[in-house]
Amino acid sequence: MSQAKDYSSTRDADFDGWLGNVTGYVAGKVSHGEWTHIPADKVTELKRRATDLHTLFRNTQAPHTPADTQAKNNARRAATRRLARLHWSGTR
Repeated sequence: MSQAKDYSSTRDADFDGWLGNVTGYVAGKVSHGEWTHIPADKVTELKRRATDLHTLFRNTQAPHTPADTQAKNNARRAATRRLARLHWSGTR
C-alpha cells in the first residue's frame, strides 16, 4: 500500500506557481489576524524565499549556465524548508 505524500510538484513551473499561491494565502491569513500562530517575520521570510525562487526559475527559462540551475535548485530547497517549518496547526 502506498503512503500519501504532501503535495510538492516535481515540475519547477508548477511548484513556482503553487508556492506563490500558498505564500499569498498564508500572508493574507496572517495580515488579517486570522492566523496569529505564525509570526509575521516568518511570513516575510517565506515571501522572500518565494520571490527568490520565482526570479531564479525565470532565469533558467532562457539559455543559462549550470550555476543558474544550481542557484534555482538551492532556492527551491530553501523555500521548501521555510514552508515546512511554519507552525501550521497553531499547537506547537
